[in-house]
Amino acid sequence: MNSPGMLEVVDVVKRYGGVPAVNGATLSVTEGSITALIGPNGAGKTSLFNVISGFQRPDSGQVLFQGGRVDRLPPYKIARAGLVRTFQTTKILRRMSVLENMLVAGPRQPGEALWRVLAPGAGSRRERELEKRAQMLLSSVKLESHLDAYAGTLSAGQRKLLEFARALMTEPRMLLLDEPMAGVNPSLRDQLLDQVLRVREQEGITFLLIEHDLETVMSVSDTVAVMSQGRVIFVGSPDEVQRNEEVIDAYLGSRDSTQGISGTRSQLSLESPA
Repeated sequence: MNSPGMLEVVDVVKRYGGVPAVNGATLSVTEGSITALIGPNGAGKTSLFNVISGFQRPDSGQVLFQGGRVDRLPPYKIARAGLVRTFQTTKILRRMSVLENMLVAGPRQPGEALWRVLAPGAGSRRERELEKRAQMLLSSVKLESHLDAYAGTLSAGQRKLLEFARALMTEPRMLLLDEPMAGVNPSLRDQLLDQVLRVREQEGITFLLIEHDLETVMSVSDTVAVMSQGRVIFVGSPDEVQRNEEVIDAYLGSRDSTQGISGTRSQLSLESPA
């Protein structure tokens, strides 16, 4: 019997106005893996992310993270447990500097505990630790020259890198990345992909990502889960997904498997997010 995954989604249903956006989705994500969640437009991928991260409560089903149920917790408690997400549209603080955006995400802030307030030296040490980590992470995504710039002045791709670095600032165990490559030019996309692989290798962080660029998906993922009509219809390796007729049917509306998903990457990568 397989051991449970780091993240377990069990028969999750989420309706909006009576219409199911997620309709009995089940998914398991193995610790230390990079798992991609793909599917045609409207498949329910972002809605499932919203449930997993606590921004929406499921109508039924369960979400378990590291063995404990999180589907009734608010987003901040889920994040504190180590399950952190990014968004399709970046949520940076535009009128704060790049460094300040990083620092607000740091855990165990000096003002969070009374003993740190009463022991100013300890608070100062923690502030220095947070600033050092922020600068290190910004350097890793090549934003160190923008430390004092307003975050709103960054390009779309740089904002994606900032949001990724800020998510790492929280010291997560698992990251949910929602369309991390959308609107990112090829050089910054490669930079972000390199960081995902580096962080998984060096820090053991687990990734679940929604991505429409199938070339990216197939190049970095250990496992690919395919959603259609609110359900996870197939889970397998990138090679298995490209050969599966049910997956091809979900994308193309055709059982013609001779073309395969690999022949339609350019079409699929242009789809709008679910």
